[in-house]
Amino acid sequence: MEPFPALGLCVDERVLACVFAHARQEREREACGVIVAHKGRQTFRALANVYAEPEHGFAFDPLEYAQAIEQDAPLVIVHSHPRTRPEPSSVDLVEMARCGLPYLIVNWRTHEHGMYLPRPYQAPLVGRTYHYGVFDCYTLVRDYYRITRGLVLPDWDRPDGWYERGEDLMGERFEEAGFVDVPHFDMQPGDLLVMQIGPWGVPDHCGICVEGGLILHHFRDRISSRDPFGGCWLRGLRRIGRQP
Repeated sequence: MEPFPALGLCVDERVLACVFAHARQEREREACGVIVAHKGRQTFRALANVYAEPEHGFAFDPLEYAQAIEQDAPLVIVHSHPRTRPEPSSVDLVEMARCGLPYLIVNWRTHEHGMYLPRPYQAPLVGRTYHYGVFDCYTLVRDYYRITRGLVLPDWDRPDGWYERGEDLMGERFEEAGFVDVPHFDMQPGDLLVMQIGPWGVPDHCGICVEGGLILHHFRDRISSRDPFGGCWLRGLRRIGRQP
């Protein structure tokens, strides 16, 4: 057994060997899977990495994951870091807290591995690495209102690329989230800014008006930041929302 005494957990050596074999097979892609309790023994079930950029993150297909744990209790979520130390990223910390399961992270090149327990974690609002569904423009808006106002906005199912299909998801859910429209001349810090930046004809980005004429936002494939609210952000402004 491979011990993690500080956590009170042990992973079978044969299971750990299967994890490393899967990680080596995936090479530069992040390998992923789940360790389950099957008939009184630990069993590793490899899962497909369906993240859009599997070299920089991982995600399960929900149906495949549900099938993997349908009969057996999930014990540990597994994935690899092919180029970095097997330590949780900020995305890992958020996802770990969300699912409530330990993470086993491995590096097949160095044969290092680490096990980590979920714990409460709040990522800073500025400097987040983009990872759709975990760190993106809407998750930043949700975190901003929860931290600064104590408001919990809905966390809708929103498959990536909805705007490319011409869906006006932000418009459809604007009032449902409790926002009311305010005129442009009345924009104040703390207001929601809904923008159309891409060529798809519907709003595809959102942020928060903050002091100093700045916007707090997280644009695709960039880090979250505070930027002057001008240029393409101002030109793309479509709606301003306020929580009454």
